Amino acid sequence: MTPSYPKRESHFAHKTFRLMHKTCVAAEIGRDAFCIIAVVLHTEDAARYKGPVSFFNSQLMETLGFTRWATFNKARKAAIDSGWLQYKGSGTRSVGKYFVTVPSDYRGKFNDES
Repeated sequence: MTPSYPKRESHFAHKTFRLMHKTCVAAEIGRDAFCIIAVVLHTEDAARYKGPVSFFNSQLMETLGFTRWATFNKARKAAIDSGWLQYKGSGTRSVGKYFVTVPSDYRGKFNDES
């Protein structure tokens, strides 16, 4: 079950990206998963944190350079399983809703980013 969209503080995207870089999240979950999270995170910022952002699978795959569905799906699953990404979708021909969350293990470190 996808949680409801959380209230965002000022500069959430930048603080979260910096936290992910400093804590070596890419090494933990993989570069592809990290890249998906980064795009979702900054798209949320561009949308002024009004709610989850929408992407078609093909849209993310093409813009991020994925050439195989299995590779994209594995990366997205890693991002979700790590607790950094929330996703709700119902198939390849419908739009998916995405937003980033900071896993509980990192929340104390997130507050240090201010």
